[in-house]
Amino acid sequence: MGFGKFLTIALFALIMLGSAYAVPGIPHQFYGFVTVDQAPADGIPISAEINGVERASTVSINGNYGFNPSIFYVPDPNSTNAGNTIEFFLSGGNTSVASYTFENGTSTRLDLYIGDAPECGDTICNLDETSETCPGDCGTGSVCGDGICDTDEDSTSCEADCGPVLPFCGDGACNSDETCTSCEAD
Repeated sequence: MGFGKFLTIALFALIMLGSAYAVPGIPHQFYGFVTVDQAPADGIPISAEINGVERASTVSINGNYGFNPSIFYVPDPNSTNAGNTIEFFLSGGNTSVASYTFENGTSTRLDLYIGDAPECGDTICNLDETSETCPGDCGTGSVCGDGICDTDEDSTSCEADCGPVLPFCGDGACNSDETCTSCEAD
């Protein structure tokens, strides 16, 4: 075998080896309230699509989605979703009820609704409401451990309400599903 042929085969093997050990992207977490005509909705199917392909789905529980223990992640298995638009659908509908730009490793509160938009006085602390602007819905301040991931809470500041920050490749710890070859960063 000539040196040129050997070099071509070696280069091809290196390229294939590199793609086999590609590190998946960190998922984007979403959570929030789900309402139908301003009322909390239970059992409503929720799906998230990127470029018309469903990437994640869940069901609302007591007017919420994405809260502990049913954390809602939009995965990025090939590290290609960053910057793409995620479209959210309720009840298997064909019309998107919300959209958001995918950001790796981000936790985002995104309230979803069908019908009339949520407003102050509907007993739900919606995304644009705070304890200052709508104390009737939001109370007089957030309380970690009340089962509601308030706008000033996240997985780091209040794991009890917002769920745990899940381990990922690049978090500085070699987790149970990682090896030296699958996640060199850890």
